[in-house]
Amino acid sequence: MRTVDDEFKAVVKSSVRKIGFVCALQGERSFGASEIVGLNITRAACDGFQIGAACSDRLSLSLKATDRIQKGARINASFYVGSLKNLHPLGVFYADEVTTENGITTVTAYDKMNAKTLDMVVKWTSAGAPSFPCTQRDILNYLCARKKIACDFVCENFTVQDKPVGYTAREIIGFIAASHAANAHFDANGKLTFRHFSEADYHIDKKRCYSHAAGNDDGFTVKGILFDLGNDTKIYIDGDSSEYDEDNPEGIIECFNPFATVEIAEKVWHLLGGLTYFSADIEMPAENILELGDVFTTDGAQGMSVRSAVLEQELSVSVGGGFTERLSATAESNCNQRSTNNRVSSMENGGVKTDTAYTSKINFKDGGFDLTFTTGSGAENVNKFTITEDAAGNVTKIYNNTAKRGIDVTYDR
Repeated sequence: MRTVDDEFKAVVKSSVRKIGFVCALQGERSFGASEIVGLNITRAACDGFQIGAACSDRLSLSLKATDRIQKGARINASFYVGSLKNLHPLGVFYADEVTTENGITTVTAYDKMNAKTLDMVVKWTSAGAPSFPCTQRDILNYLCARKKIACDFVCENFTVQDKPVGYTAREIIGFIAASHAANAHFDANGKLTFRHFSEADYHIDKKRCYSHAAGNDDGFTVKGILFDLGNDTKIYIDGDSSEYDEDNPEGIIECFNPFATVEIAEKVWHLLGGLTYFSADIEMPAENILELGDVFTTDGAQGMSVRSAVLEQELSVSVGGGFTERLSATAESNCNQRSTNNRVSSMENGGVKTDTAYTSKINFKDGGFDLTFTTGSGAENVNKFTITEDAAGNVTKIYNNTAKRGIDVTYDR
């Protein structure tokens, strides 16, 4: 939960609010109330209750027509309470799409978690790369230095024995987050942070809400943690020292994490075991006090207070609708698996690009092959690969001509 003073609380809860917005373009130009037509920020901790997610925030911005914003431009979004002296950051975003039509410029931007550099496989041969075994903090420091990421998070003293070969920076950040019972996220100042599910001393009054639904289900309780390390190795822990029952996965948090150890599983269970919350979908005058992962209370059925969690948050500004906030949570877990088994990340969900592919096809040809994914919407994603062989016919390199990167193949004989 964000730390705010009593004056801020009084203003945002007042029936007459003086709140304004500023979008600064790479420090050169600021767009204010006279130019901003609409603004929407979507944040997601995860898709369903999970750990190890690394989700990107999305900014949708509408302005009076301007040619000042180009693709890739950095946009610092903020709002102020009372006066510009009380400026509060909403996020740091990078323009992905910019269009102008009928006198309105529309910008779609994402935070740094959506950067292409984070989706590149990490090389461990560059200067400053840690030697293995090393700590998770060593790995995080290396990634942040290579990707120019600011991060103040202090890792537990967890050791990683083997070099994590073949994983992207975003995946490795997710492994570190999962090891700390958290999800990775860039905060409003553009710093990488790891958001835990934690109790917030905060109650949302149903009477203040435009729409309110909470506690209309049986809720979700964390009953066990299952880490999949790959290579058919798994670690399971719960409060009863029982074995994992595949036929009864209710309440089990499943997560792919090759960094996991028994020690990590025990600490994650200590933080999450027994946590209970109910689903919610709440829209109200925006406060922007609660943060992703916060567990709060609100009015449930028959006047009873219920606990819910901030899994998704949406902040919206419009000329006619003012400044509104929507908080939502589904009372279910979602397995956080690596993007294999015919899955691709490109579906939009709360600012996260995630699209599930239902079928895949490999077409072999001379010198390589085409790998085609067909998504649930029918769209096809084709990657063309070239295979290089030596004189003996051994494969020495596999190159992805679509992504413009490849891997060298060696044989351990």
